[in-house]
Amino acid sequence: MLASQIQPFVRYARHMHFDKYTDFFEVITRDSRLFYATSGYGKIKVMDKDYELCENSLLIIGAGIRYCIETPRESVDYIVINFDYTQNGKSIAAPVNPIKPENFDRQMQIDPCNFKDTFVLNEVLFLKDISQIQKKLTKIVSEYTQKLLYYAEKSGHLLAECIFEALRYWQRRHISSEPEKTNGMIDYIHAHFSEELTNESVAKVFGYHKNYVSYLMKQMTGMPLHRYILHLRLMNAVRLLEDTDLTVSEIAMASGFYDVSHFSSYFKLHLGMTPSQYKVK
Repeated sequence: MLASQIQPFVRYARHMHFDKYTDFFEVITRDSRLFYATSGYGKIKVMDKDYELCENSLLIIGAGIRYCIETPRESVDYIVINFDYTQNGKSIAAPVNPIKPENFDRQMQIDPCNFKDTFVLNEVLFLKDISQIQKKLTKIVSEYTQKLLYYAEKSGHLLAECIFEALRYWQRRHISSEPEKTNGMIDYIHAHFSEELTNESVAKVFGYHKNYVSYLMKQMTGMPLHRYILHLRLMNAVRLLEDTDLTVSEIAMASGFYDVSHFSSYFKLHLGMTPSQYKVK
């Protein structure tokens, strides 16, 4: 399975409060689990490794993984979501209880998934601070609780957004020790895409090696720098064709295409019509 095929089914979503008087024991779940700390300090042990969760921390545990919620220092509040990565097991709509390890069998998993491109989802995804998804997670709990029309579909879409945001966030921290600087590189490319940008010129601005720029671009966008720039130029040209009265030549120049013929050919290759035809529409 690929990450692009994720279409979550939310089986259960709630706010949970744990304190130092709560009893815990090791379990294995039949579906996947998401824990997001909204306040306090907690710890969850997954396959004998401790994950410390403070406010805005996220932990996603795949189905069939052994874990134990541990006693917090004082208390901790979580958003907890039980889910599948696809809709294949949605016929089992009621929450499923976790199972003690000695009673678990792999065949008990509701919707086992093996990700080929995002291996982190096969076991544990942990992020210390990802506050930008909290509103969506809270909305999922609200949708699940109220159960209004289309709540299941909406909850699934919201969870997919959270998962993709978490993967993007994790990827940037996984590939670079300076994620803010890496984000700045993308912002720089967006601001200067109409200029002559190369791996060498971008590397010089950010103090990177040109090969490292190439690596970062491939990891973050799935494209080499030159293709990413062409994409930005094309999208800018589309915007100008829709929103302005500039000529095709002026739009080509403003978007970084200094050869109008090449611009028209590239535009038609990707959009199926010439810039002039698009502008008429």
